[in-house]
Amino acid sequence: MNKGELALFTLPSSLGYGESGAQGVPPGADIQFEVELISWIAVVDIWDLDEVTVKYQVMLQDGSVVAKSPEVGLELYINEGLLCSALPKVVKTMRRGERAVVTVQPQYAFGEQGRDAEDGFPSIPPNAILNIDIELVSLKPVVDVTGDMKVIKKILRAGEGTRRPRDGETVQIRCIGMLEDGTVFEKLGFDGGLFEFILDEEQVTAGLDRAVVTMLKGELSQLRRIY
Repeated sequence: MNKGELALFTLPSSLGYGESGAQGVPPGADIQFEVELISWIAVVDIWDLDEVTVKYQVMLQDGSVVAKSPEVGLELYINEGLLCSALPKVVKTMRRGERAVVTVQPQYAFGEQGRDAEDGFPSIPPNAILNIDIELVSLKPVVDVTGDMKVIKKILRAGEGTRRPRDGETVQIRCIGMLEDGTVFEKLGFDGGLFEFILDEEQVTAGLDRAVVTMLKGELSQLRRIY
């Protein structure tokens, strides 16, 4: 269903109350539900490719601070790792805006080696248990468009609804093409109206064509080719 949709469902008894029936429902009766979808809470899975911004403070058992993110948070890709092996796993369980305090045992922190003093913070002793206060500030999902990591898409602004365009359909977009150094070589859909093309008709580059079919209406994304 879509948000605001009103629908009538007819269920056979096998998917309703069966041969037992229920209060007001005879045994073996087919039933109907009139359902209006008002709203829902989306749960977004976090993957290794995703870019996140986190704030954290790391403390020993005695409360002394041994590491801390910048005030604005630290932006990174999950697969790049974060402080110790436990934290990427923790972040994957969180939702945007969530704040948590986790206790990390030495084998998932810095183990028998500990860590030397760093960035003005004291060293972490061997076999230290850490208490980490962490907040997931933002999440930018990253999608492998081509399935072989040659083109990846980072979602900067989520789109509307659930339907994506299909091959053969006409779409309208705005697009800025840039080199790796940021030099703009192409701008489409900014002067004189939106840029319009038919999907899977070789009217644009193959990577752009394949990326657009993964997008939702109103979505803003950044595409990169991985060499």
